[in-house]
Amino acid sequence: CGCQTPGTRESPPLVLVVVAVLGLGVVVLRRRGGRRGAGVLAMGSLGVVAATSQGCGCGGEEGPPQGCGADCMQECRPALAAGMPGSYTSVAKAKDGTIWVAGYNDALIEDNDARLFGDLVVGTYDLAAQKVTWSTVDGVPKRETGCPDHDRSGWRGGETDSGDDVGLFTSLQVTGEGTPVVAYYDASNKRLKIATKDGDGWVSFVLKEAPGADIGRYAKMVLVSGKPVVAFLHVEPGNGGRTRSKIAVARASTEAPKSAADFRFEDVNVDEEGPCRADACAGGQACIKSTGACTATVNGCQPGCASGTEACVTVDGKATCEAVVGPVVTYPRAVGAYLSLATGPSGLALVGYDAVRGNLLGFAETNGTWTKTLLDGETGSRADKTAVDTGDVGIAASLFVDNASTWHVSYVNGLDETLRYLRVDGGKPSTSEIVDDGSAVDGKAFADGKHLVGDDSSVRTQGDAIVVYYQDATAGVLRRATGVPDGAKRRWDLRAIAQPNRFAGFFPQVVPGEEKVANWWRETNRGARSVLGDVSIVSP
Repeated sequence: CGCQTPGTRESPPLVLVVVAVLGLGVVVLRRRGGRRGAGVLAMGSLGVVAATSQGCGCGGEEGPPQGCGADCMQECRPALAAGMPGSYTSVAKAKDGTIWVAGYNDALIEDNDARLFGDLVVGTYDLAAQKVTWSTVDGVPKRETGCPDHDRSGWRGGETDSGDDVGLFTSLQVTGEGTPVVAYYDASNKRLKIATKDGDGWVSFVLKEAPGADIGRYAKMVLVSGKPVVAFLHVEPGNGGRTRSKIAVARASTEAPKSAADFRFEDVNVDEEGPCRADACAGGQACIKSTGACTATVNGCQPGCASGTEACVTVDGKATCEAVVGPVVTYPRAVGAYLSLATGPSGLALVGYDAVRGNLLGFAETNGTWTKTLLDGETGSRADKTAVDTGDVGIAASLFVDNASTWHVSYVNGLDETLRYLRVDGGKPSTSEIVDDGSAVDGKAFADGKHLVGDDSSVRTQGDAIVVYYQDATAGVLRRATGVPDGAKRRWDLRAIAQPNRFAGFFPQVVPGEEKVANWWRETNRGARSVLGDVSIVSP
């Protein structure tokens, strides 16, 4: 095998050392699932040659191979670091008190080297150690031949390849039997998936997918009679070159579903007026910004249209250059963004953002029937042509339903960038209240001006008080707003929750039954040229 005698190590020839060092200068740009790749240091075959000169584990003859590399005979590189696990944080607690955390692991950024992962990760939180013990559940590609270059007993089994980009919009619940179940979005294939703990491992399956559709963004899961119920956004090509968006619900018939066949699907809301998507237009068509519809392209525009940003189409009988919608869609223009799903005495309840019209919508289930209510952003009636636009509201929506069936909703007003609170009684919304206008915290005004606040809001009740956790996106700080009755409205006390040296406050989630909140954070080590990220649970 070319292995050396144990206890000896010959120095590699100088030429191989030089070749290996030169190999470190090779930079490869990768792309995955439409997401921008990052610079990745590549040793390539030169690095493998250098590694073979340092001894190897033969294996294979008397047992499974123990080494690494293309032939499983090279010395293994050190185990991979975990990267930045836990964004899109979701938290649940089992009956035995175990705190489960699920999230997304985007990448490993270490020593100026970026490796894209794109994995679903799940783990349990140790309150004493203040740490999640993470495991990768989905996203690691199956190796067909050879062995990974890194320690196979370490993180991701030593695999550095990306695989499918999975784990966004994570939503976790733990069944009465103590089984964690996770709903999550597969961005590579634009589909919704479910993962369930099975013994020492996990099993996953596709819950919903369809040709030409984008299904699973903003997934939220609750338990009803112990069985998972998942709400999600379904976007597909509609009529007349426009986009159809659906808010859909999938109800499991068992506490531990094994396949999509264990679910019953229903549409809560269907909207046919969404603007087109570039990737949904047929050949010979372009997605036109001004009309929001896929339109047939023609010849005859003089001078020619700007490549990539314009298309030649017929307008008022003439060939005209019109601006087009680009292929990259960060947030879909659809009805059903920022979904929040809750259970209450009267049944299921949903709030979401109408990104087409800029409105906050509510949906209440009673005896299997869904009723839609416009909560904020518009007055009057579109049918009667008396509608008045009152703002772009509903981003970062969060819903909590109390024991009296009263809804409590937090969300962002996109025009004045304020965090708002709304109470809904019997389907009738109150006037929204400003929780935080971004000007101050802890009783002190900001010297650097207005901060952007309200991202990832999470609302709860605490006696007569309303508590909202959210992020100050300007400072990277987790905030808590407490509203107590003060006449017809509430008085809001705004506090920052310190997490030194961390840009924190992402995806705050209250730990069920406890006065603790989980959030994801990032921390940059400029000296080591690395970025850390993880989930911490703090007591405000």
